[in-house]
Amino acid sequence: TVAGAVKAIRYCWEHPGARGLVGAPNKTMLRDVVIPTLLELLPESVRETYKQTSGKITFPNGSELLARSLDDFEHRRGLSLAFFWLDEGIYCGYEAWRVMKARLRQRGFPHQGWLTSTPRGMDQFYLDFEAQPAADHRLIRSATRENIHLPEDYADSLGYTGVFALQELEGRFVAREGLVYRLHADHVRPAPPIEEMAEIFGGIDWGYQNPFHAVICGVKDDTVYVIAEMRSREAGLARVILPAIRSLTEQYGVQAWYAGPDRPENIAAVREMLVEAGLPCSIKAAENAVLDGIETVRGLMECVPPRLAIDPACAHVQAEMADYHYPDHIGQPGEHEGAWDEHPVKGNDHALDALRYAVHSRLGVRRRVRRGVRYLAQLRKRAGEALDQGP
Repeated sequence: TVAGAVKAIRYCWEHPGARGLVGAPNKTMLRDVVIPTLLELLPESVRETYKQTSGKITFPNGSELLARSLDDFEHRRGLSLAFFWLDEGIYCGYEAWRVMKARLRQRGFPHQGWLTSTPRGMDQFYLDFEAQPAADHRLIRSATRENIHLPEDYADSLGYTGVFALQELEGRFVAREGLVYRLHADHVRPAPPIEEMAEIFGGIDWGYQNPFHAVICGVKDDTVYVIAEMRSREAGLARVILPAIRSLTEQYGVQAWYAGPDRPENIAAVREMLVEAGLPCSIKAAENAVLDGIETVRGLMECVPPRLAIDPACAHVQAEMADYHYPDHIGQPGEHEGAWDEHPVKGNDHALDALRYAVHSRLGVRRRVRRGVRYLAQLRKRAGEALDQGP
């Protein structure tokens, strides 16, 4: 982060009149990490030009530095920039990276875009920067142990081992051990137009201190596409959630929502809102069988070819899949309660909970019903054959 900030500040000083953007995956990281790092490195005269309302730093030579969240990167399409820097850029998402590259069009300046980030597996960034390097792309890798500003024993004190250590401490494009879902490049591709979808449905994971997250899925040719997502922290029901669900329902033609069953009062409020708005959409408490739901999602991903595709714009779904994992160490029976729990580690899983609610409630239950119907038919057939054969 410090290296990215130094490079951004240096560009502004060396290119009078340049306009640049610094971004982060969300407003919290921008506020708590990126902006303080920039301000700490700037002289007081420049630091005083920063206004939180405008998110802009102005330099004496006319250069401007815009600080923006990339959780709504579509709103950045109108900009003309000389350069940009994305901190934790891989977690901003590959589509945000592509959109920002297209913003490098301010005339008279050498155009540059860079990101600083920890890798998250063999994704499209891995292809562009290491496996099949794209034109004018360069990868600079540095290990945590090489950071002279950290205590000497910092890396060892973290206790990271195996593949996870390679990713977090060495900056390698590897998938961490014990992942619930194995995300590959062929899982990420643009979704078809919504007009071509046979059905459209969504999942909702409630939250306030934890983020509220909604995911929208569509089905075409027996493939489930994750079309869009919406995430918000400290989201009040009346102020944020109800308007957001109404807007998403209208924009994407959502036919049904499947929401976390832990907030029945929220489900009732959304149902009332949908009726009052005259929207032909239902909302139900989702099927919350975690392990069965994971198997439904994983089953779609592991088909050949995959029957689950994630639009590149859905950065949170992709980021969480790269970290959603089972416990690293499971104790012996009797050590502690739940020692043999096979559930994934709870944490950064709000997008994946919403996805599981949607996919398993809509498709997993159907499969169970179909299996049950087939089983009953087989029982009846065997019973009929037994009667025909007699004693």
